[in-house]
Amino acid sequence: MKNNKLTSFILIGGLVIVIVFTIVITINLMPNYESNSYYVKVNDKMDAKVEGLEIVNGKLFIETSGEAVEYCVKTTRTKPNETALCWNKIINNKASIPIYEHKKYYVWIKDKNKEISSPLSINTKKNNMISLDKGNFNYDETNANYKKVCKMPSFDSKILEYISDVDLIELENTNNLTLDNLALLPDNIRVRITGGFTFEYMSGLKNPNGTKLYEKCIYTKEELIQIISVINEIESNLNVGDSQYQIALKIYDYLKKNILYRVPKEYEGIINGVGMKNRDRCFDTLIGLIKKVSTCNGFAFIYQELLNRQGIKAYLIGGKYLLNGEEQHAFNVVEIDNNLFLVDIIWDAINYENGIDTINGFGLLNKENYVFKNDTWIYDKLINLNNDFVAKLIFENNFNITK
Repeated sequence: MKNNKLTSFILIGGLVIVIVFTIVITINLMPNYESNSYYVKVNDKMDAKVEGLEIVNGKLFIETSGEAVEYCVKTTRTKPNETALCWNKIINNKASIPIYEHKKYYVWIKDKNKEISSPLSINTKKNNMISLDKGNFNYDETNANYKKVCKMPSFDSKILEYISDVDLIELENTNNLTLDNLALLPDNIRVRITGGFTFEYMSGLKNPNGTKLYEKCIYTKEELIQIISVINEIESNLNVGDSQYQIALKIYDYLKKNILYRVPKEYEGIINGVGMKNRDRCFDTLIGLIKKVSTCNGFAFIYQELLNRQGIKAYLIGGKYLLNGEEQHAFNVVEIDNNLFLVDIIWDAINYENGIDTINGFGLLNKENYVFKNDTWIYDKLINLNNDFVAKLIFENNFNITK
């Protein structure tokens, strides 16, 4: 009897070992579709593959082979469907897209048969303290003082632990940048807020001002206190129950009524006692919130920042307005409920200054009058908001609109 029990125990134990061994081998032989390796074929069903992923100067460069037609880059691992907004064209097996540091990205490609790959992942996380790369922009002599730059997506109080070693804080946005946090910073600190000034956006600008946008979005502590104070005033008019459309329209209405629109050549004499550099910064950056005067670039930069603070996706677009002599122009595209629509505040700001209160530039513009130089993938996906829908929003917000 004892021998039978021993024999049974040995057989069962041996069987367990074989099963475990089989599972381990199976797992190791299964294809790993998510990878940090750059040279992989991401899906055996695909007529395309990713040959390389490389991050250079804030851009992710993607190199493919075969019949790759589109790519998608996201910060979440959820597989995109065929019609997702993230898909962008691959041209000659190459593509690139601006990305932020300190984040993990997932990359998919789509072939000519609309087969979608499994994700590849790439991590852009780096040490907090990094040197300022002077190779991509034209810096003036004042920037020579910024030897140690701390980059982070949003303000984080951990910077205070080594603030004495930092010359410049670079943030992607003003999120978490409160008056209380600013009070903790030294008076001589400088803060750059890049916002929509991506490499792709700036590369599409041909004028001298555009090449120095990275310089212009550097603020003093005193300037930031004034900027955040104005932002607080704007956000105090937003209600908890407001829809994203209502929030976007309320912010739009504030900017058109409280900031004058001017083209750069008309700035002479408008702001008394302010030098050329500060005057230039006024129409390109958040300084417009303080000076109450800005250009199309400043309006679009400010609007994008204020919407992003509310969790509303907005794009800063550089290009041309064809009905205005094809001059350089900047405007926004806003994304709400998977709808992408054009927003161009300056036309209603001009009307308001002339005593006419309109909201024509909020989702009602004809995209045929605009040329996109960056984020061109958006153009074909643009829609116009329904006139009645916008009229209802105006009524809900109690705006007294002329037209």
